[in-house]
Amino acid sequence: MPAEKTGLTGSLIATVRFFGRVSGVAIAVLLLQISGANLHTSAGFARASSYAFFGSIVVGLLGTLLNLGKFLTRRDNVASTQEASNATRQTRR
Repeated sequence: MPAEKTGLTGSLIATVRFFGRVSGVAIAVLLLQISGANLHTSAGFARASSYAFFGSIVVGLLGTLLNLGKFLTRRDNVASTQEASNATRQTRR
């Protein structure tokens, strides 16, 4: 990365991080609201919180599975690319 682009890169990373935090809070509030619990009582809030935490766990596991699939696919692609590169080198000799 050129030195003159580091400021732009840092601000882009900060923007994405901020957007992730804001959207995470928005989804948590949405899950609290759609739980159907009475949020004015302790029991209702506890039930709504459980619903929101369960939704967060589902989203986290989905993200983990997607990243794991991406990692495994990428590793296979790198291995096949290296094998093809080695085969090409051997034919040139």
